[in-house]
Amino acid sequence: MIRLAALFFTLFFSQILIAQKHIEVLPENGDCDNAIDITDIIDIKATAPKGYGNRLEVHSSKVSLYAFKEEHNTVWYKFTVLQSCEMSLTITPDNPKDDYDFLLFKGDGSSTCKHIQKGGLKAVRSNISRPKVQGKTGLISSSKYSFVREGEGTPWSKSIVVKKGEVYYLVLDNVYDGGSGHRLQIFYKNCKAEPKLKVEGLHVNINAIDKESKRAIKAHILLVDISAGYKLYDTIYNKEAVSIMLPIKPNHSYECQVWAKGFLKKKELFKLDSNDKSLRLDMDMQRVQVGSSFEVSELYFVGGSATVVRRSHIALRKLLTMMKENPTLKIEIQGHVNLPIDTKKKKPDAYYDQLSIDRAKTVYDYLHKRGISDKRMSYRGFGYSRMIYPRASTFSQMQKNRRVVVRVVDI
Repeated sequence: MIRLAALFFTLFFSQILIAQKHIEVLPENGDCDNAIDITDIIDIKATAPKGYGNRLEVHSSKVSLYAFKEEHNTVWYKFTVLQSCEMSLTITPDNPKDDYDFLLFKGDGSSTCKHIQKGGLKAVRSNISRPKVQGKTGLISSSKYSFVREGEGTPWSKSIVVKKGEVYYLVLDNVYDGGSGHRLQIFYKNCKAEPKLKVEGLHVNINAIDKESKRAIKAHILLVDISAGYKLYDTIYNKEAVSIMLPIKPNHSYECQVWAKGFLKKKELFKLDSNDKSLRLDMDMQRVQVGSSFEVSELYFVGGSATVVRRSHIALRKLLTMMKENPTLKIEIQGHVNLPIDTKKKKPDAYYDQLSIDRAKTVYDYLHKRGISDKRMSYRGFGYSRMIYPRASTFSQMQKNRRVVVRVVDI
C-alpha cells in the first residue's frame, strides 16, 4: 500500500489551543421545545439562564427524584449520541455560590417534550441536592446514585452508558435569581468500536473522529478516484456519514476529503494494489473555534530580518493549503521576535515591534499573492512581549521565540 503525504494538519499544528464553545442562553431556551442542540460539542461556556421559559415543565409540589420542586432559571440542551460510550458530565457555575440542579432525559421520539411535560417520561439521571462543593455537580463513574433528591446529599450522580443514535435532553436549573452562567463539560470513555461492515473484495473503511475526544462525529465525506486526473475524476461517495465502507479498485489513486462545521477540513491520498489488505482510514478531525490559536511550526526567519529561510516554504505552503481548503476561515497573523540576553546587543523597542510586524506581514503577503483575500486576513506584531523563553540561551530557544502564531477570527 502506498499512502501519500496528505496528513497536513497532524504534521502542521505543533500547538492548538481549543477554545470553549460560547453560548448565549435566551429566555426561550428555558423550554424543552427550544432546547439548544449541542451534538458534537463537549465543552460549553454559557451565559446565565433567566426564568423558566413560557411554561413549567419539570416541577413537582412533592419531593421527587424526577422533577424540580420549583423551576427557577432553566436552560435545556439536547444532543444525539454518535458513538456508544460511558458518558459523564460536569456543571461548573461561574459563581460557586450558585446552585445548579439537573435532570437528564432519554428522548423517545418527536413527542419527547410533550411526554416530559405530561409527566409520562421520567428522567434517567438527576441531582437536586444542595449545598454543592464549589457549586459543582454532574455525573461521574464513582457515584453509587442514579438519582439524588432535594436536600443535603452528594452533588454527583452516576455516569450513564449511552448508545449511538440515542437522543438526550438535559435541563439545568439555577435556583438563584440574578445568578451567573456556567460551564458544561461532557466526557466519553470506554467507547465501543463500531461493528465492521461487510464489503466483499478490496475496500476502504473511512471514519470521521474528533481528534480531541476520540469520539465519532458526523461529517461530510468525499471520496474520488483521481487516477484519470482531476478533470475526469470519478466521485465514489459524497454524503454526510459517521463511518462508511466502500469498495475500491487496485492500483487506482484515491483522494478522501472530510469536513464538518467547527473542524478543519482533512484530506488524505491513498493507493492500494491487489496484494494489499483493505484500508481503515481514521480521519482525525481537528476542532477549531473562534479564538483558538496555533503556531506555524517549522517557519524560521533569518536572524534580524523578515526573510524566511528556504526550508520554511514547506510550512507556508501548508498554511496556504489550509486557507484554500477552509474557504470561510478568517485569521489574524501574529509576529513575535527574540530579545537578546546581552543588553549590549539590545536595540530600541521600536525596532523589535516593527520586526515582529514585518514577519507577520511576510506570511500575509505570501498568502495574499497566492489568492487568499485580504478580507480573510489581518496581521500584527507583538515585539518580544510574548516570548516563550524570556531568557533564551540556546539557538533552539531563540528560534522558538521568533515565531508566527495564527489566531482564528471567524469560521
